[in-house]
Amino acid sequence: MAHNPHQRSLALLTARGFRNPFLTPSGTAALEATALLLDLQPGDEVILPSFTFVSTALPFLRTPAHLRFADLDRETLNISPESVADLLGPKTRALIVMHYGGNPCDMDRLLALQKGGRIALVEDAAHAMGATYRGRPLGAVGDVGILSFDPQKNVSCGEGGALCVNRPEWDGPAGIICALGTNREAFERGEVSEYTWVGPGIKAGLAESAAHVLVNQLEHLDTITRQRRAIWRRYAEGLRALEARGDIRFPKFSEESNGHLFYFLASDPATRNDLLAVLNREGIEAKTHYSPLHLSPVSVARGWQAPLENTEWACRRIIRLPLHNAMTEAEQARIIESVERFFGAR
Repeated sequence: MAHNPHQRSLALLTARGFRNPFLTPSGTAALEATALLLDLQPGDEVILPSFTFVSTALPFLRTPAHLRFADLDRETLNISPESVADLLGPKTRALIVMHYGGNPCDMDRLLALQKGGRIALVEDAAHAMGATYRGRPLGAVGDVGILSFDPQKNVSCGEGGALCVNRPEWDGPAGIICALGTNREAFERGEVSEYTWVGPGIKAGLAESAAHVLVNQLEHLDTITRQRRAIWRRYAEGLRALEARGDIRFPKFSEESNGHLFYFLASDPATRNDLLAVLNREGIEAKTHYSPLHLSPVSVARGWQAPLENTEWACRRIIRLPLHNAMTEAEQARIIESVERFFGAR
């Protein structure tokens, strides 16, 4: 394996099943490169989840395309294939899916909506390093995959990301985009005598110090994933009695998820808010999550705020419990006990 940390990182990603990765300064930068790669034109439409971080949408807001927000599936909190099918039309150019909490979307059904490849399927796999779908790493199933290595992710190098290109015909354009719009890759291969500016691009790459950290993290990915899954399972086992009683509801999780987040749904918004307040008073950093993008001021100003019943239902009920690689069993036990005490199970 190469000694250069950038090349080692790329080699480790490739060995994991990511076909043609490009390192980027962040997952957001990889999404910005994707928006350029799709070359969206006026009148084109992009379908994406409303329940996601703004980075999923922001690069496409800068294109001439129209954004259409899909509802989520109540069972998984991932994008609903039924909602996507309702939004598909002759102007649809791209479908962006986000594997929430490292739990895989229903990729078989989503791939079947591509209309013979006319619609690009982009995987926002920022939560999903170490997770798989039918044995394939998330981010390597669709046409393009986005990875994130920021401080909140299972694999972190401080700040970083990757653009993973799964369509061979997009290798050349992606290389240009990730080289500041130059044909540097062709120059380095000896195909041209000098390199020059040939199209749009971003400043990709990763600081060498970050690349060294990323190599170490990728080399220990299996261990990290086992640790996260073990922490996730302890939460699930500790709170299973509350779920059985109907106090809380677990979304449907795949055995191939990576334990990135642990979350559940309260029976109603008031109960969620009361539980959050109690946990926070006890020094437990329980949180909600994304505000729906379709209800944001940006969407309202553009007339994109059509109701999404399931998204709005889930966002009023979701609660996330603390989960990090170094979490101890004692810390978890205290959190579980606090949740149980709130519901009178202690």
